[in-house]
Amino acid sequence: VSMPQVMASFGLPPMAGKVSAKLPELSFQRNKLVLDGDIEVSLFKGAIEITDFEISELFSRVPRLYANVVARGLDLETLTSTFSFGNISGTLDGHVTGLHLEAWQPVSFDAYFGTRENDEIRHRISRQAVDNLGRIGAQTSVLSSGWLRFIPNYSYGQLGLGCRFERGYCLMSGVANTNSEGFYVLTRGGLIPPWIDIKGRGKLISWQNLIDGIKQISTGEVAVKLGADGQQQLQ
Repeated sequence: VSMPQVMASFGLPPMAGKVSAKLPELSFQRNKLVLDGDIEVSLFKGAIEITDFEISELFSRVPRLYANVVARGLDLETLTSTFSFGNISGTLDGHVTGLHLEAWQPVSFDAYFGTRENDEIRHRISRQAVDNLGRIGAQTSVLSSGWLRFIPNYSYGQLGLGCRFERGYCLMSGVANTNSEGFYVLTRGGLIPPWIDIKGRGKLISWQNLIDGIKQISTGEVAVKLGADGQQQLQ
């Protein structure tokens, strides 16, 4: 199935490539849909496995979906090639555990996606992607000034971003924590300078603000803000 067609059907920005899937047998009883096995999806030159998939109250006003997701070997260059986000090369692994949706909206989950430590693909990132990752991490205009803005792409070490979602807010994480209350979205790498890293200065963001900000970045706009306004909601 063509990814641009799939994304358009959900009203989302288009993605390059194709998706194929292997679906197990399913059973439907007492308004509950359960898969007898795992869903295997081939996407972005990698594989996604969906386990423990279940939908209860399927035909009610508030259907509930539960699942766990594991991603292996996704090609970052293919993933980022369509968007205005900028180009990133590398291999991405990740997971979404304890996924719970109600009326197709997220209730809770714990997610993390990051590059492999011993990646066979060289880690490179464009200046545009660095700036946009900095905006997600609340460190805006990373390369907007100085001589670094004239270099089109850079080497990097590791890239990672996580979200523990509950009560409408994401508690963000990255490759590693900083000495303060922040985290690294991108770490330094490569033998030859320039060396760059990206640090997130805050950890909390509302889910809607995060989704809206990513959509804006994908179309060349900018608006992602992290902060402590949701701290009480998570306590």
